[in-house]
Amino acid sequence: MHTKQTVDVLGDAMEILVFAPPGNGPHPGVVHTQHLPVAHKGLETDPFTLDVGERLANAGYACVIP
Repeated sequence: MHTKQTVDVLGDAMEILVFAPPGNGPHPGVVHTQHLPVAHKGLETDPFTLDVGERLANAGYACVIP
């Protein structure tokens, strides 16, 4: 499961997906770059990006995908 958040980057809004592992932390973290072919359609429309985020979270990593 993930949440969609917006962060400020040099005055511009950037959408990110945040994947949290189950259980209480602390957890190691990973920033994973998006899968480019469908980035212009939104991160949540890319099954590869969602799968990578879920797999990392299930392995115990907090993962952010910008």
